[in-house]
Amino acid sequence: MEELDRGRGVRPAVKLMLAGEKPFFGPGTINLFLQIDRLGSVRGACEATGISYSKGWKMISRAEKALNCRLVDRQQGGKNGGAAALTDTCREVIRRYKDLEASIQDYAIAEYEKVFGDMSFS
Repeated sequence: MEELDRGRGVRPAVKLMLAGEKPFFGPGTINLFLQIDRLGSVRGACEATGISYSKGWKMISRAEKALNCRLVDRQQGGKNGGAAALTDTCREVIRRYKDLEASIQDYAIAEYEKVFGDMSFS
């Protein structure tokens, strides 16, 4: 039987989500927030991330409710359109999330080496 070319570059992949009753903050939420920061618009950020405007607002509202703080400052539209910006708290939550994510990834790699280090997948 021919040996399959599997296992090259095998590593653990960990997806971190912050959760209360339900998950509310993870890679998708961060991507939305980073696009809001880049574009200054929730509508533009939703378009850039490929989600509906209503879903984007639900993600923002869910995260704000779970963390009990405002994450996005809003200015309602008018003649010149609306605007949105991340709060300092949002920037800090993203920074700490990324720190936690990096720490967990480092831990997962170390544990992977303990568990699978003696096996060859090449």
